[in-house]
Amino acid sequence: MARQEINLGAAPTGTGGDTPRSANIKLNAMTQELYDTKIAKSELQAMGVVGDSRSVGAINANDQPTGTCYAYNGSDSQAATLNWPVLYPGSDGPVWWNIETRGIAGRKTQIAVQAYHHASNHGVMFTRSWHDAAWSPWGRVLRQGTFGLAGRNFFTGNIDQIGNPTNGGFSTFQLTGETTGTRPAGWPGLHGGLLEAHSWDANTAMQNLYLGGSNYTRFFNGSAWSEWALIYTGANAFTQVAGGAGLMDSNYIGTWRIARFQNGFTVLTNSVNPDVELPASGIVHTNIQLPVAFDDYGRVSVDVQCQPSATWDHFGVIAKYASTPSVITYAIRNGPVAQRFGAIRVCVTGYWKP
Repeated sequence: MARQEINLGAAPTGTGGDTPRSANIKLNAMTQELYDTKIAKSELQAMGVVGDSRSVGAINANDQPTGTCYAYNGSDSQAATLNWPVLYPGSDGPVWWNIETRGIAGRKTQIAVQAYHHASNHGVMFTRSWHDAAWSPWGRVLRQGTFGLAGRNFFTGNIDQIGNPTNGGFSTFQLTGETTGTRPAGWPGLHGGLLEAHSWDANTAMQNLYLGGSNYTRFFNGSAWSEWALIYTGANAFTQVAGGAGLMDSNYIGTWRIARFQNGFTVLTNSVNPDVELPASGIVHTNIQLPVAFDDYGRVSVDVQCQPSATWDHFGVIAKYASTPSVITYAIRNGPVAQRFGAIRVCVTGYWKP
């Protein structure tokens, strides 16, 4: 009903105004109306006061009336189509958005709060506004842990689909047993991994993955991700190459020093004892057992050096070769003076793997 004005009458006595009874009747009527909450819901909504809360399922958030709070539920993959916030690009997990719409028809805002998904993401908040006859993009409200800032940011979707996580920018993610996507060679899963995603736009991005003490990187350029490449440091470059990821390792087998490289190349070095006594024009053939075998010993190279005790007038090492996969042979020929040959050094190079 319309407001009932009480006639106060003429000052100072109120002559001609409402009697006390008449005034009280008007007061009772108006307070009864307030008590009965006769203010229309449309009026509350017009004032920006939330007047309707309901669960609506998977419908378009653009259609939500001003002054309402709707609960949307569905899949994160539906977000772009239904104009919900995208919780995580590449995720198809369940989401539950509580969205409030406030303001007036021409200038209104929406606040979306996540009420499901992973426990660490409860309360994730986005906002957007309606202006110039269009909705602005959803903007995420930063808090501890957002994008991995000073807190955990679990990701359970497909890491291959994180190409543009923040419309150009940087994000970090903690990976779980539910995380899927391309893994570095030799890894059965991604649980416990830390992923950094850097993006220029949706077509140019890079990812760094920290997994089990190893660091990997890969790049996205227009259509597909490159393979994961291991980043080498002083900690892993000189680790085991056979069955491992090291670039080079060095070991001793007896008196032999053996250096192996990841590309298959290997070097063996040793000293030969005892010295060799040769008469004038004498020749000696020597076979040496190697500590390892070379399957493709036709590609093995052998170098032998020696030092004479009396004169350099000699033929020296006249032959040196691999005679079997695990034996090398060399021959020393002396000159016109009998002497001893010592400081005999052997260097063998070949390939430890095909």
